[in-house]
Amino acid sequence: MKDYLNRLHLRNEENTDRIDYNCGGYALGTYSWYVPGNENDYEDTVEEFISDYVTYNRDIIINNFKIFEEDLFNFCIDQILYNFSNLKRVSIKEVEEMPENIEIIAFRTSIDEDTIDRDIIIDYDFHFKLRKNGNWTHKRGDGEISPCSLKDWSYEFINYNSPTAYFIWLDK
Repeated sequence: MKDYLNRLHLRNEENTDRIDYNCGGYALGTYSWYVPGNENDYEDTVEEFISDYVTYNRDIIINNFKIFEEDLFNFCIDQILYNFSNLKRVSIKEVEEMPENIEIIAFRTSIDEDTIDRDIIIDYDFHFKLRKNGNWTHKRGDGEISPCSLKDWSYEFINYNSPTAYFIWLDK
């Protein structure tokens, strides 16, 4: 896909099939299958981070999984801010005080670990939500854009249990 991050703003909800973009593509306006850290369709930076962490920091995962969860969450945030230099991370206090016309992006991760025959299996996912005109919406996978609550981050078999990171656009 050309212009994976939609820097030219050619893709939008009206001209992009909903199966071609995920929650990140919706919330960040890429209208692609956005994964934190990826700048094109062919890399999977988060998967590489997890693979390297399992290889070089196995003891941390086994003995203190919380450290790994925090490291992966922070890695994702760093990658989002790297991909979108016009985003700013803001606190929940700032979010609560922002006027309704300010777009806000919320982000969380979900990480589970299992050990099978001494192999560490990491099940990772992420989710974005978007506040536009005071209303929170999201897009689950290739599903429809729908209203949501900022309080509820559990869906079917997944619970996005990390802290919430909030972002605003500096140029909107």
